[in-house]
Amino acid sequence: KVRMLRCLKRMGRLPAVLRAPRGTGVAGDHNLFLRASVPSAVVARRGCGSEWVSRGMSSSQAEAAKEKADVRCEACTGTVDLYHQHILIFTGDAPWPPMVEHKVDGIPIVSKTMQIIQNRNKQGLNGDVIFKVGAIEGHYDANADVAAATKAGVFDVLLFPSALRFQATEADMEDLVESFLSFSTPYQHLSPPPDGRIAGQPLNEDTHLMVCVHGSRDAKCGDIGPVLADNLEACLSPDLKKDVRVYRCSHLGGHKFAGNLLVYPKGDWYGNLVAADSLNIVTEILSGQESLKSELLSQHWRGRLGVNKDEQVYLFDQSKQST
Repeated sequence: KVRMLRCLKRMGRLPAVLRAPRGTGVAGDHNLFLRASVPSAVVARRGCGSEWVSRGMSSSQAEAAKEKADVRCEACTGTVDLYHQHILIFTGDAPWPPMVEHKVDGIPIVSKTMQIIQNRNKQGLNGDVIFKVGAIEGHYDANADVAAATKAGVFDVLLFPSALRFQATEADMEDLVESFLSFSTPYQHLSPPPDGRIAGQPLNEDTHLMVCVHGSRDAKCGDIGPVLADNLEACLSPDLKKDVRVYRCSHLGGHKFAGNLLVYPKGDWYGNLVAADSLNIVTEILSGQESLKSELLSQHWRGRLGVNKDEQVYLFDQSKQST
């Protein structure tokens, strides 16, 4: 640690104190856990079995070394921005614009939802809850009369990690976002949404696999994502499809880690996946094993819902020390 801190001092980077995250069972003085806020090129790479360290290098040397590294094995851990609730809206079969949440060129209901959340943030109405918003390709029920629903402006809205489905119009989204607070961890003491609010229905499946396929946002996601999603679905037997569902989603974050996979309800993120990984990934996910205890999953683990980037790295390092 002393050598690392000296290296950071030479590079002009200051260390940040990391407290052991609540619920990890770590006793003692949490201030003893230090994690430097450093660029990924300085930290030993994690994942895909590739390790390299560039301590002591100048920034230009570190960048050169990083460029030579294998892209598929780029470090995944600690690359998920902190959030608590994920709102995903089925937007039909129309092609997505590069930014579905854009105020002018985005998808209206997604854009409206994002604006509502931003306005509420400015007013302090969302408290400590951080929302993430995105789109899902297609329709929730492929066999339903989707034409009638779309014409009426009714959309299927999913909320994770609660795994609830709501049917709402643009005009409903203000009330819907407010009601979502009662499902957020910092607000667990609140009662369910009062009568008169839009009621949510539990999703039929137990496990939800979200794959980024947003090609208009990033070509790599558009190349890898759809094939990965198809292969994940092909791995599911008819019986498994009753409990597991694959969704094709808009931008999740982290293009360079494509293929990106997000698994709910736990909220684990995986990156650097290819179609050939599908069967083994599905097998490991459905085994019930803790993601960081699985050799395969931990190699691709990017982070988890409700945990900030420093805590993600800490959890990863702790899991390796305990094995």
